[in-house]
Parts: sequence; C-alpha cells; structure tokens
Amino acid sequence: MRPDRLEKEAVLRVGQVSAVTGRRIFISVDTDKNLSELFFDGDVLRNIAVGSYIDIRKGFLSLIGKVDGENANADARGIDTFTAQSGRRILSVSLVGFLDRNGDFFWRD
Repeated sequence: MRPDRLEKEAVLRVGQVSAVTGRRIFISVDTDKNLSELFFDGDVLRNIAVGSYIDIRKGFLSLIGKVDGENANADARGIDTFTAQSGRRILSVSLVGFLDRNGDFFWRD
C-alpha cells in the first residue's frame, strides 16, 4: 500500500464498530471527526452525517451501510439503542449491501 493511500484512508476513517445488533451496526465516531467538514489536500470534504453511506471494511469485503441516526447521549432503553461512552458520538447504521473483492455491489434484501 502506498503512503499517500494510507494518508487518505486515515483522513477518511470515521471511527470503529462498537456493537452489532442484527443488521444494525453502531459506530463510535473518533473525537477528531465531530466537525461538519474535513480538510484534506486543500479540499473541503463533507463529513459523515445522517443519510450518508459508509464503507465498513471486513477482510476482503466492504460492507456498505446507510447512516440512519446519531446520538451523543444514548441510553439502553431497547434493542435499537446502544449505551454511549460519555462524550462520544454514536452512529446508527443499517446494512444495505456489500462490495466483493472484484468491486461488484450486492444488495441485501
């Protein structure tokens, strides 16, 4: 992997998966990704928000999810919620499909 690709992927990293419930995935957002825009190579990039699509790497597959919601102060009231760490932003993501190692997209029904 080339160093410029590593740098770009580090800038585009949003956070890490913190919980999975069925087809719902909860992602803890890195603290430096709480702004609405990111700056990279002199360009302004839109940061992750509700309605955005996200790539979750798992081995040779890229799981594609849609951000359904976010919460900074979640509590465990039901199966669709996740207890957030204090001051952490949590994204609620639903799985919509995946890309295989050839780059072909497969839709999840």
